[in-house]
Amino acid sequence: MAMLLVSAADSSPVIGIAGKDYLHYTSTNYDTRRTVADGVVLTTWNGTQLGQIDLSLGPPAFNLLEWENTSTTGYPASAAWHRMDTLFFVVEGNITVTVDEGSAAQTVKLGRSDTLWVRAGTVHSPLVPAAGGCKVITAITPFDPLLSAPPTPPPEITRSSDAHFRTYLDKDAKRTGDPVDHFQWNSNTLSDPSVLNVIWKPNTSLPLHYHAEGALYIPSWGKLCFAGEKPSPCRVGGEARWTRPGYRYAGEATLEDEGTQIIVLNTESPPNFSDESPADFVSAKHISVNTVSEGTPDYNLCQNRCDVSGMCEGGQTCDDLTKTYPCEQYFFPGKERSGWCDKTCQVNSCTHS
Repeated sequence: MAMLLVSAADSSPVIGIAGKDYLHYTSTNYDTRRTVADGVVLTTWNGTQLGQIDLSLGPPAFNLLEWENTSTTGYPASAAWHRMDTLFFVVEGNITVTVDEGSAAQTVKLGRSDTLWVRAGTVHSPLVPAAGGCKVITAITPFDPLLSAPPTPPPEITRSSDAHFRTYLDKDAKRTGDPVDHFQWNSNTLSDPSVLNVIWKPNTSLPLHYHAEGALYIPSWGKLCFAGEKPSPCRVGGEARWTRPGYRYAGEATLEDEGTQIIVLNTESPPNFSDESPADFVSAKHISVNTVSEGTPDYNLCQNRCDVSGMCEGGQTCDDLTKTYPCEQYFFPGKERSGWCDKTCQVNSCTHS
């Protein structure tokens, strides 16, 4: 069990400190935005290293894949796997993806407000949109699809009862029709996360409360607003809002004429509407994280050795490095850094005839 101590300047329900008590992921405060395939743009928010392990410990990573209106390009380019557990949430459109279950594979169709969790090291196909204009979020961990051959799970993993993946489909949620209509999928194993899916009616609000383990709010449609928070109070599809454990805030609300649908992550316990949180808030939570440790890269593959190994200046990627160190002067065959940025520079094993 991980024990977390978080300090707050005041236990009263005042507006907290942006970036410490809460963090909004908006369309303008991202860390990187780049085109990763024909008509596909990836926007990333780094979060913190601890938050990437568990969002109780800090703001997690957050990523948005957007397909142009005319693009149905599958992404990643081929079957891929991830070094850490990865959560996908569809904001717009319909996506098809096939996930490896070890001895078999299952094709999953995801629509708006559907969620897919994939365990670290599990292979999945490209995400293929049914039409252009799709938006898919990946949350908690950095989005790092690896196209190399997947690792062979050790006996400790093959004996595990943990699933390779799990779907949380909106159509399976049992609704009550309440103004704030909650449905939660609880964890089935030590690995798959709980996911709370909520439909809000217009002009609806929740009072003061805090979350004992913190929370990440992700809308798919409509707006959800957090009064007084910076840089702006309302979040829409493709954005998110994180709050730390024990931060008691003024609640959230929908607009007078517009509802919303969201998922909330890290909902191990319900929100506390009754109590004030102490200035030093102790959060106790079980944390289970799957990772794939990095081995020796296969340098015969067409890849960026800097990106795969993280061994270049400050962990920089080849896209960044080649802005300062041009390919032809540093990374071409026979040059000082040959073999480290083959994919970006299209040389050595990446040369196309």
